[in-house]
Amino acid sequence: MEGIFIISAIISLIISYFIIYSAVKNALSNELKKTNELLEKVLKQGNEVFDLNPTSENIQKTKNIVNFLTLSGDKLIIKTKLNTGYEIGDSAFIGDKLAKDGKYKLSLFDSIVVENGKVVK
Repeated sequence: MEGIFIISAIISLIISYFIIYSAVKNALSNELKKTNELLEKVLKQGNEVFDLNPTSENIQKTKNIVNFLTLSGDKLIIKTKLNTGYEIGDSAFIGDKLAKDGKYKLSLFDSIVVENGKVVK
């Protein structure tokens, strides 16, 4: 009799695992899709050329994206020509719109200052 209860409990755990796994997989898939759509919008803005899949002909025109999560919970996106990091003059976005003027706190000691949609400090 105990064997049946143990087998039943194991089957319940396996079913629960697959239900939870499926829910988490779908949630992550949806979040990834939203992030990709947001990045596509950002890459299409402005008069500069951006390409998510660079080829040898357009590799020099390709821009990189640097993502930050501010202390206020905003996703700050910076488009840059650098391979790593960013520099003064790079375009800054919150979501798919140019970032408003202001100081964006990244941590207790780090922040990025934006004016007219450009990084100034």
